[in-house]
Amino acid sequence: MNDTLIEKDIAVKKTINHPEALSLNANIIESNGWLIANDYGSVIDEYKAFKESHVLVDFSDNGVVRLSGPDSKEFLHKMSTNNVFNLKDGEIVVSSFTNADGRFVDVITVLAEDDGLTLICSEGNGKTITEWLTKYHFSEDLEISDLSGEYGLFALYGPNPAKIIPDFEGTILYSDNESLFMLLKKEPVKIWQELLKSGAVPAGREAWNIRRVEWGIPRYGYEITSNANPLEAGLFDSVSFTKGCYIGQEVIARMDTYDKVSRQLRRIHLSGEIEINDKINLLSGTKIVGELTSSVYSFELGKHIGLGYIKKKFGEIGKELSISDSDVIAVVGEDFSEPKS
Repeated sequence: MNDTLIEKDIAVKKTINHPEALSLNANIIESNGWLIANDYGSVIDEYKAFKESHVLVDFSDNGVVRLSGPDSKEFLHKMSTNNVFNLKDGEIVVSSFTNADGRFVDVITVLAEDDGLTLICSEGNGKTITEWLTKYHFSEDLEISDLSGEYGLFALYGPNPAKIIPDFEGTILYSDNESLFMLLKKEPVKIWQELLKSGAVPAGREAWNIRRVEWGIPRYGYEITSNANPLEAGLFDSVSFTKGCYIGQEVIARMDTYDKVSRQLRRIHLSGEIEINDKINLLSGTKIVGELTSSVYSFELGKHIGLGYIKKKFGEIGKELSISDSDVIAVVGEDFSEPKS
């Protein structure tokens, strides 16, 4: 991971659940200006827990931005890729912010509540998104507030995770048969403790990062960057192709209409370890045909794997590519960029 192990007393931002991480002897890292749990003693054990039990991961360093006021929905509707104008209280949608070139600013989860909107941004990105929205806020009747760090944001993984959730004041932002993401407005530490008592195993960001690469989930700062766009990343559900204008809309609409999405997010099978400290080009011969964006060791597969963007014409599964300034061989794997049927 591109994060740094640090001493526990460095003065950076602490999540609301930080004391709990320390009480569990977590190894703390700094990531995007926040202290988070890298692991709780054994990355391998935490990784195995994803397979064997319920796993609890603290994402309270994710940005939380509040839009309040009568023009909140109209403003966000013209700023983001999805349709938010008709959201009713309690409804949730995933959207993206893009720049004028149609490339990522961030991916957000939008919750309509209390005559306004709550935006869950990527890790450590609340301040950046607040400033970005404020730059485009002129005469609209609304207020933009950065509430990052004030709430608990927990993910629970495992079979039917909702069955072990206690009552809480907040919102389930996403839920399926194997994962659940919740926003807790009150007593997040108490809920964290109750989930652990119910049998959930705490896992840090490193074990989660291995799993999310195996699952093909794009991450902010890795696959979600200003070098990529929502269609390349497979985030079609975050885009409305029928709504009106937003920043980058013309580029994204043209890519969709004329099938101009030239790259795909793919799993990459690696013959050895690659550390992602800078741009890592993938080559066919001497031609740059893609970029490796994440690299982990998969305990399940017993080898190094990664995620990366590959030009479609070089995306045949099993195709061997070389890596710039490395003897490691990259083999093109599964496609994570196709629209869900």
